[in-house]
Amino acid sequence: MSELKINLREAINFYRENLGNFIIYSLVPLLMGLAIIFFYKPLTYTDQKIYTFNILIEDPVLIENINEDYFFSARNLKETISRSNLSEEISLDADFINSFKIVSGHSDLNTLTDFYLESDLEALTQSLYYKPAEIDQFLNNLISKGNRFRAITYDKKNLEVGAAQIKVMMANLIDVINESISRDYDAGNINLKVIQNIDISSPLSSIDVNQINNRLLLIREYIDILSNQYSSFAPDINLQILLSNLDTNEELFNYIIQESEFHKSIMKKQINLDVEALDKRILKLEDKLNYLQGDKPTDKQLSSNSSNDVGSLNADASFIDRIISLSSLASSQEKQFLYINEISALEIKKISLESRLSNLELQSSFELSFDEAKTYLFNSLNDTSEQINEYIQIVKDTKKTSLIVPLSLNSPSGYIDNIIMPIIMILFGSLFFSFAILTIKFGLK
Repeated sequence: MSELKINLREAINFYRENLGNFIIYSLVPLLMGLAIIFFYKPLTYTDQKIYTFNILIEDPVLIENINEDYFFSARNLKETISRSNLSEEISLDADFINSFKIVSGHSDLNTLTDFYLESDLEALTQSLYYKPAEIDQFLNNLISKGNRFRAITYDKKNLEVGAAQIKVMMANLIDVINESISRDYDAGNINLKVIQNIDISSPLSSIDVNQINNRLLLIREYIDILSNQYSSFAPDINLQILLSNLDTNEELFNYIIQESEFHKSIMKKQINLDVEALDKRILKLEDKLNYLQGDKPTDKQLSSNSSNDVGSLNADASFIDRIISLSSLASSQEKQFLYINEISALEIKKISLESRLSNLELQSSFELSFDEAKTYLFNSLNDTSEQINEYIQIVKDTKKTSLIVPLSLNSPSGYIDNIIMPIIMILFGSLFFSFAILTIKFGLK
């Protein structure tokens, strides 16, 4: 047994004496490996200089309305270069503008999307007792939502710009694009536009009377929307005071049109037409509401169905159909609430119009001449419009969000990045090969 024992000191001395051979044995496979690497990737190898910036478009509407020409317009790129302090390094020309492209999807998610599209889920759907067609439709709908992902590509080409500078430039580009969208589109998405000042000639014509009436209706509608949906956005602007001023302006308008029976009759016809239109809208909504309420199951039926389902919680098609039925019921109830709220809003508008129609018969009296009353009315309407415009702008500024969200920046791999791992692997392999040769020689000694 003692003859089989390895003398540790003798082994260490052997490896020390053969250190030169160890280096030589290592150099042979190392040099061969390096030769293979540089043969396939010579020093003249130039990797792509394309950077990919993944983004997410928050508003799906923008996907259809915005294109490359808008994203990478000369205006946007000029502002981007200025913010990035790259005016000396980059020239705003056609070559630079064309170096930007935008493609669908996400550079890291496209592979996953392709996997789902190519997968055959027939066996899985059958095992779940569910319809394969509905599973396919669900997956297609899920994947189709991926069109909100975009990838902006930038070809650096021969520009002397570092990766850090490009990262800053791409971030600034997203900020500039978001600002352009906010400026050119309703980024706050409140669907309230700026109200222009009203300018009426004297004497009043029938067109002027209709214009003043439409302005009164528009201001009341805007005040109602701001009060119901955005009441806490601008505490310095009291909407109740604006509403009170509007009531006074309507009385003043009635006083002005009393000067002409013709104008007065026009207003009566217009208000009656508006009331009829509201009645028709209310009637249609009530029909829809009655239809939904007619399909609504009773509490007794729901209780019976629920008890049956609990008694047989089997993963079959009938149980899944019941879940879908209950989901449809919840959706139906939500629609009912929406219809009821819309009917209530229309009823309030109708009451307001009927009140105005009744006030036309009143002989309002103001200690003002008709000309003074008209001047006061126009100034008051314009002042109210300006305050509403200010309120709308505050709401938009508060609700303004980044419609394009940056996700990640993928930099192109450099030459060193491409060869460093193969070199490390060859180095360790060469050392192991040399150590193995010496170990064999020591064993045969």
